[in-house]
Amino acid sequence: MNPNDYFTGLEQGSDGIWHAAGDKSVSYPEGEREALFAIEDNSYWFQHRNACILELVHQFPARHPFLDLGGGNGFVSSCLGDNGIETILMEPGLAGAAAGRQRGVDTVIHATLQQAKPRPECLPAVGMFDVLEHIEDDAGLVRQLHDYMEPRGLLYLTVPAFQFLWSAEDAIAGHYRRYSCSTLRNVLVENGFEVLYCSYFFRPLLFAVLLFRSLPYRLGLGRKATAVERDHSDRPGGFLGALKKSLGGEVKSIRNQKPCGFGSSCIAVARKNDSGSVLGET
Repeated sequence: MNPNDYFTGLEQGSDGIWHAAGDKSVSYPEGEREALFAIEDNSYWFQHRNACILELVHQFPARHPFLDLGGGNGFVSSCLGDNGIETILMEPGLAGAAAGRQRGVDTVIHATLQQAKPRPECLPAVGMFDVLEHIEDDAGLVRQLHDYMEPRGLLYLTVPAFQFLWSAEDAIAGHYRRYSCSTLRNVLVENGFEVLYCSYFFRPLLFAVLLFRSLPYRLGLGRKATAVERDHSDRPGGFLGALKKSLGGEVKSIRNQKPCGFGSSCIAVARKNDSGSVLGET
């Protein structure tokens, strides 16, 4: 695939990665991509998120290619590709883009969306998986995607849920906010999209995040953010087995297109309105 069919600001380097000019700094902690790359393949959290994303894409299919925007180390992109979905990984961090190539993603773009200069109304499917919370002007990004996506194109998202779950982990990760299904719907609808499905997931983790992260943070107990490796490790034992079994029901809920009422994350899919109207425009 030649990404210049969809973008206008790219040149392919000797590393096989397509690059755009300009500063690619984003609200994301330095070195975090490398830490995640070391644990993603064995993390129950990343495995379950992939299972939910893949089910969502199967239930609400779109034309290819699928743009994995801000796709990090390519963990989602490689999963989609392995399941027959032609995917473009776009990642502003060079380490993440290189990791995506290492994972076997064929088309990797080292750029922000603005630097890649998408052609108008050309993108059939875009995914942003735990990306929107890192964008200060989230409505502005959704409006831009509205302009770049083809009519009736589909936008897939996951975001962290509930502002009351805010903790040191959010601040260190470079988040600007957490979402409810209601606030996520609003930013999509007000910027030209029709929400087809929106649900919470990671239900068992809501109470764990509240008790062990959010409450200590709010009480000013000085608790530091937990280590990435500890939070995502696939520890043996009965608790993890029960957790995985509970999480498996969430994939079934997405398959049946039934929303869940609570969880520590949100998952959604929205379709670009045929009318092209954007309520957020002035």
